[in-house]
Amino acid sequence: MTKQYRSEALAAAHEAALGLAEAGVMSKRTLRAFDEMCLKPAEEDRRFVTSPAFRLGDANIRTAFVLSAPGRAECIEQRPAAGQTGITLKTALPIFHRAEPGIFPSLRLDDYKLVNAWGEVEYKRTLRKRTEAKDAEILDATNICRLARCLQDVDAIVALGHKAQLAVAKAWSAGTLFTGDHPSLQRLNRAYSSRAATPCKRRVDRTLQWAQFVVESKRHG
Repeated sequence: MTKQYRSEALAAAHEAALGLAEAGVMSKRTLRAFDEMCLKPAEEDRRFVTSPAFRLGDANIRTAFVLSAPGRAECIEQRPAAGQTGITLKTALPIFHRAEPGIFPSLRLDDYKLVNAWGEVEYKRTLRKRTEAKDAEILDATNICRLARCLQDVDAIVALGHKAQLAVAKAWSAGTLFTGDHPSLQRLNRAYSSRAATPCKRRVDRTLQWAQFVVESKRHG
């Protein structure tokens, strides 16, 4: 199949990268980053392919949620914000919508762009035996390039957790920014207290407290 490039300049950059890879100077991982940057996707009506680290959402909604790294649930479902992270965000969306209906027009999580600060799956049973990337890996030029492309048409971002905020600060600069803790149960249980009667109600209570904190973090870049 003939390669389709985004521009003549990117075609030249990709050919140079291929030469470096064939000479053993460039790693396969770095070459994949050049592929993402330079080549058009197979589906012309989609800018990127859905993966554990990226979901396009509704192109008319210019708001993105940026998380840390895809884990086991994301790997299984082949989408970001799977498992408990997705449940937390879905519970919080009505709070976001009531506070900022222009930025959060939909109550469906999948209508928003979902991106991970790190593109590779990480969980304890993988070879790296970790759940997140290192800061230096997050800030690596190829990773920041990937993230910048994902966020290039976004007007508002919700950056959740240290890794997401670190990456967004480097890859994106203009627009409305919301920040907050990563929406994992472990983090919410540590950061927010609740006296609700049942574990389920306490979980919802903590999620709503967290959502209100995120709303109040709003600032303009």
